[in-house]
Amino acid sequence: MSRHFLLASALLLLTACGATNVRYKISFNIDDAEQQSSLTLASLRVIERRLSRMGDQLLEQDMKTREGKIIIALKIRDKEASEILTAELVKPFSLAIMEQSPEKTADTTVEGHGGFRGTDITQEHLQWVEARTHGPEGKQGMVILYFSPDGRTLMQKIFKKNNGKTIGIFVRGQLVSKLTVDTDKVQDDIVIQNIPSYEIARVFADDMNVGLHVTFAPLE
Repeated sequence: MSRHFLLASALLLLTACGATNVRYKISFNIDDAEQQSSLTLASLRVIERRLSRMGDQLLEQDMKTREGKIIIALKIRDKEASEILTAELVKPFSLAIMEQSPEKTADTTVEGHGGFRGTDITQEHLQWVEARTHGPEGKQGMVILYFSPDGRTLMQKIFKKNNGKTIGIFVRGQLVSKLTVDTDKVQDDIVIQNIPSYEIARVFADDMNVGLHVTFAPLE
């Protein structure tokens, strides 16, 4: 099975209009304490990266645990940046595994990659994403997508149906990776290799895991 990782980035420039303070209560949909700790750190990294993308907007950050609840407090350079950050953090996460399709019957068409049709696999079937080093001297990155038992069963059916064809992984409606199926048997999990660096792989894993398992509630 060959795998291709697609990267998309956007640079948003904002004009400073005065610093603003925002707070979020974060909660998790998993009970494992170690995973919750990992997700808390990943959430902070996600916030830092998104504000950095907007032009180094983060001035201060603080995290406190209050009555068993985690509160993240931020001082952001620009109010517009804080509003964009909040909108991004509270937006529902979505993942879809889609199969290659003629454009006339496709649910979506991606320029340069053709048409794709939806399957039954969504974010509900993905449990965790792990980033690892890969390639000569560990200079490249890879990610492993761990699916639930139901997800693995569905993936088996999709691989059998699409042997020799392409499957697309869509996150928040955007194509992030393509897999060329060269077998009708799928392993328990999906591995995406040949990512340019481990850091890029970790950014992807952070974004996926936070989207899957963390809820941000803005506080007044």
